[in-house]
Amino acid sequence: LARRRDCSYHFFFLMIRRPPRSTLFPYTTLFRSTSSIQLIFAPLQSHLILLDPDAPPAAGRTDKREEGEPICISEWNIKRNSPNPLTLDFCRLKTGDGEFSEVIPVIAVQQILQEDSPYTGSITLRFEFEVDAVPSEIAVAVEIADTCTFKINGNDVFYDGMPYYVDRSFMPVDLTPHIQKGSNTPDIGMDFKPLERPKFGLSQPFANVSGTEVESVYLIGSFGVRGSLSSSIQRPQSVRYVPEFVITAETDVSGGDLIKDGYLFYTGDIEMTASVELNKISDRQLVLRMPGLQACNARVKINDIDAGVICWKPYEIDITDYVHDGKNTVTLVLTNTLRNLLGPHHRPLVEKEQNWGWNEYSGRWCELTKKGFPNWYNKREEDTDAWTDDYYFVRFGLYKPTEIKILK
Repeated sequence: LARRRDCSYHFFFLMIRRPPRSTLFPYTTLFRSTSSIQLIFAPLQSHLILLDPDAPPAAGRTDKREEGEPICISEWNIKRNSPNPLTLDFCRLKTGDGEFSEVIPVIAVQQILQEDSPYTGSITLRFEFEVDAVPSEIAVAVEIADTCTFKINGNDVFYDGMPYYVDRSFMPVDLTPHIQKGSNTPDIGMDFKPLERPKFGLSQPFANVSGTEVESVYLIGSFGVRGSLSSSIQRPQSVRYVPEFVITAETDVSGGDLIKDGYLFYTGDIEMTASVELNKISDRQLVLRMPGLQACNARVKINDIDAGVICWKPYEIDITDYVHDGKNTVTLVLTNTLRNLLGPHHRPLVEKEQNWGWNEYSGRWCELTKKGFPNWYNKREEDTDAWTDDYYFVRFGLYKPTEIKILK
């Protein structure tokens, strides 16, 4: 390190925001090697420390203080940018011309036909869902829909080339003309052939093997999804719902909890917009803070100008350059993952960081407790370590009021 003749260093720190908005703050002058400083680190935050022997002496950094109470935003207008889904992962199974079974998890169908009662031939999966408000558009997205047959409430429907949903293999079949208020019953038929086993376990997610893989299906469209919180024990990082969902009319206003607002299974972006009145803000610094953010990231727009993306703590961003006296528009574009759409929804112990393979989604085995549960799909009256019929979702939205802090 270089040192000035007076044995002093001039110390700076670089607050990294978003290029090119990184800022170099003159912090203080360090004399000899005995000085110390204090920096606050939020989780995953970094400060880049620079020692510059040629910089002019710094009087020290003056922290700005918050002026008055922050302006809180707790009500938003919302708009989704993708279809809203409802995952259907329970069904009744019929093989050939037989009778339909009791309701079982879709993931169990593969185990039954592949291992417990090996079968090759035609099968029909019967799903059920409730509608309180008939939506203007609704479809069912199914993998390899072009090889299946479809009925909805006894009416034949067909895949006619609608654009795929989320993945190129998720092909939507329009159900809109045949949806009714109350109970609706789609039947999906296909030919089943047991899957060829992968050569080893780790190859399972990547192997291209022959045979039929039975998967959940996804209702998608313009609707909300209403559910009820379970009275059973909740777990950290998740919310637990009973397995009774109803398709309802959408809302365009939110208090911040997008799960509660009808987007339990949603994946994609949701825009949240609010208007804020700001006065006498010249020579002030304004910081937008989101202490209750639950999402992958949030893109911030102020008066329709992109102000940056927030991905980690501290959930705040400087908006000084984008605001003005009077009415201002704040838009947050929240993005989540595929977790609430694809699951796993029914693992009762913990929210794992990664999931792959049948055992992560079925109730046959619990990796944490090393317990197996034979015939688990017919013994679901009580929860096990590996399965509950209830649904777990990760939170999505703003769970505390968003604040605008005015600093002077």
